[in-house]
Amino acid sequence: MRDDFKLGRFKKAPFGLDIVWLILPAAIVAMGMAFMPLRSWDYWWHLSFGRMINQTHEMPRFAYFLYTMPADSPSYVQAWMSQWALFSLHESLSLYGMIILRNGLAAGAFLILSLWAAKRSRSAIRGSILALTVLPFGFFIIALRSHLMAWPLIFIVLPIAFRVRTKGGSPWTLVAFPLVTMLWVNLHGTFLVPFLISLSFWADSFLHLFIRKKEFRKNIFIAFSFSTVSSLLAVLVNPRGVDAFLYLVNLRKKVVRLEMVSEWFPTTPFFPEFYGTLFWILFVLSLFLFWRKRKEILFADLILFVGFSFLAMLHCRALMWFFLIFPVVISPYFSLPLIKADEEEPSPFMSKVNVGIFLLLIISAIAVQPFFSFQREMISKAQVMPVKTTGDMAGVIPMDFPDRWVEEIKKINPHARIFHDHRYAGYLIYALQSATPQQTVFVDNRIELSSPQTWALLDEISAGRRVEELRRYDVTIVLVKKSSQAPLLAYLEKRSDWKKQGEDAFNALFVYNGKKE
Repeated sequence: MRDDFKLGRFKKAPFGLDIVWLILPAAIVAMGMAFMPLRSWDYWWHLSFGRMINQTHEMPRFAYFLYTMPADSPSYVQAWMSQWALFSLHESLSLYGMIILRNGLAAGAFLILSLWAAKRSRSAIRGSILALTVLPFGFFIIALRSHLMAWPLIFIVLPIAFRVRTKGGSPWTLVAFPLVTMLWVNLHGTFLVPFLISLSFWADSFLHLFIRKKEFRKNIFIAFSFSTVSSLLAVLVNPRGVDAFLYLVNLRKKVVRLEMVSEWFPTTPFFPEFYGTLFWILFVLSLFLFWRKRKEILFADLILFVGFSFLAMLHCRALMWFFLIFPVVISPYFSLPLIKADEEEPSPFMSKVNVGIFLLLIISAIAVQPFFSFQREMISKAQVMPVKTTGDMAGVIPMDFPDRWVEEIKKINPHARIFHDHRYAGYLIYALQSATPQQTVFVDNRIELSSPQTWALLDEISAGRRVEELRRYDVTIVLVKKSSQAPLLAYLEKRSDWKKQGEDAFNALFVYNGKKE
């Protein structure tokens, strides 16, 4: 294992084990995610809004779907462009294609991280190990949600910033920061990421005024000053202007007040289970690595690391940005004293073996993707959670997915007011509605839209209390999720004014018949 990593040497034989190390993280994440079904219930909600945007050519502005509040209640749907993109892609690729897209983007991200960390650490094995270290976070966070359209953009702005900082790129390329922000602010609520990256490199330049005056470069300082300010101003380039930033501020306040969304909880050594522990271990070890090589440190590496680690500590959903920058910023300070570099070229036979392993990893990663029906059948038997094995989405949707019962609701009354588990809202909207929105669901996936009182009432009714309030909203159909609404199921089974239309191991469907006990 030669300790002089150069990507160009992989273009011709002899091929060392480096090519296996570099592809390993990407292959593992591609294969692993192929055995992970659709986990993001709000995927269907995004598709519903994407369909509306595609038909009306307007940014959604109101509540639309909830019967628990006026349909014309203001609502700010910030990720409108992602929703339109997800819907358009879903229509073209189907759910299976979207799963493959998710897996491909995840694999691509880890390939970039592995190569980039290898380049900065000058070792393929070190780069690969750093990418493998944060690989669990990829399984934990990457999903079919609106962020899938946004987070890959970090691989545009971050390399440009490093290239300008290390004298390899023109300062004019930093114009990419405001341009990317203009796109990002319409894709996802994390649109301040380019600004934070630029701010980190500006701070790096600023620190040279006081700590390493001889290395201070005025043109770089001015360039990053421009990209930082312009990135912040670029946030205004969206249909609602400053409302994008105000939405972000108000969203955090509302969600924290609700105290029910786990992805907004702080990352502690004990939460999320395993991932919180891994994060804190990496955080402490990284501080040690920075301290050990403090005389050689690039300030931008430390600032990026501390900044995005702090965000992850505040909210575990920000672990996304931690794992996307971790291998890159730590790689120059990471060493493996127990592993010796092999200076010898591989023999012709071992070169062929290495190529064989390399190709086997790539072929395996592709072979397990749900391209064809026989692959889907194989995948359905090996998924990390039980999935449906029959139907249009077999192999990629959970066993408790309510598609069967939505078909029953269509026969009864597709425009009825339905009480449901909050996870089902998006699919109910997507499957039961089209161009004209109807007030069909109790709550939807906009956690900030419904009041805390409405969310509390949802919990009360699910617990079998205050069920009589369903009539206040003229609810005529109840789709009970047995695992989370067992008390409600027991209550309705005792009532003569609610008729059970059917049930399976996961859900039960009740229809109001108006008869009193």
